[in-house]
Amino acid sequence: RSLYTDTPRRTLTGSPSAGTGRSSPKRLKQAARRLAHVVTADIVDTMYENRMSLQSTFHRMDKGRSGSLSSAEFREGLHSLTGTVLTKPQVRLLMSELDNDGNGRVDYEELLAAVSRTADARRLARSVTEQLRQRVRLNRQSLLETFRGSDANDDGVLSAREFQRGLQARGIKLLSSDFDQLMQVVDTDGNGTLDYCEFVEAAVHLGSDSADEADGDPASVDIGKSRRSQPRLTVRSPRADDDSP
Repeated sequence: RSLYTDTPRRTLTGSPSAGTGRSSPKRLKQAARRLAHVVTADIVDTMYENRMSLQSTFHRMDKGRSGSLSSAEFREGLHSLTGTVLTKPQVRLLMSELDNDGNGRVDYEELLAAVSRTADARRLARSVTEQLRQRVRLNRQSLLETFRGSDANDDGVLSAREFQRGLQARGIKLLSSDFDQLMQVVDTDGNGTLDYCEFVEAAVHLGSDSADEADGDPASVDIGKSRRSQPRLTVRSPRADDDSP
């Protein structure tokens, strides 16, 4: 994907608009974190593919050269870079997560912090899924047997609680904050559960990626190494009014 050709349009569907009153503050916060992860993962992947630094990426998005991004600049810059089109409610939700000082704009340090969280989540996911692969091999189980063993109610998907308990049963214990980060990566459709395809995708591709991401400067392009081991991310979260373009 080149930054210097027409970028195909891609829309993230289903994200709520902030402030509609249709979702609880907790669910809106979760949706905002999920959306921020998806968007920054897209930015990181584009950086990696085009050998760009985060600083040059930010500069490209900062059309007004003000040193910070308005919601319009972020939306337009994201579309130009990645082909992703955010609706206005999604942009409001995203800004609520990225804009740490509440001034209505995203500066470089705020974007760097968000990108760093995404890199941390990917590293954590790779570590956890590698541990899971090792436990599966040690117990001489198939992935299907492991999945079914964690699916307590036999509904064909793993709820977050079932997945967490399944990991704990195999000696993989995570803090709640770490587990939330893990779900942001492995729950690729954002519906709060893991189906068998998502489970296998995570266990096989994330866990088998032996290349470690950079542990140094999170602005380095190398934090995007996980693109080839991670399925394309989408967003699904609580329903709300949408005014997509």
